[in-house]
Amino acid sequence: MPMAVEVLVVESNPLHRRFLIEFLRRQPGTALMGVASTLDEALAICRARRPNLVVASLSPVLRHGLEIIRAFKDCLPEAHIVVLLDMDDERYRQAALDQGATFCVAKTALRWQLGPTLEGLQHEATPSVGERS
Repeated sequence: MPMAVEVLVVESNPLHRRFLIEFLRRQPGTALMGVASTLDEALAICRARRPNLVVASLSPVLRHGLEIIRAFKDCLPEAHIVVLLDMDDERYRQAALDQGATFCVAKTALRWQLGPTLEGLQHEATPSVGERS
């Protein structure tokens, strides 16, 4: 039986944040646990709601880029972290995976990569699309 994916969205850009919220609301088996635009807001939601998935854009607004992945893993060691990349750069993707990200999804391919990634997490299997460490 598929598990429920309880998602925290962390995105500083209001337009991207709105798109992610609407996209996730249309995904079966996905519950939106919270939305944050800063790292401090995101960590407070992590502690209070304990989502099993964090979908986070790595933005300078959120603090120190790749270091936020470690902050999420420290707060929620069992959670999956999906990093949204502005550019699909292999070096940055690998650096995010090395820091503890579960998957990396390019924002330009969000519609095609995030849905299968969520479905894979629901079935606790490796998604057919996206990158896994």
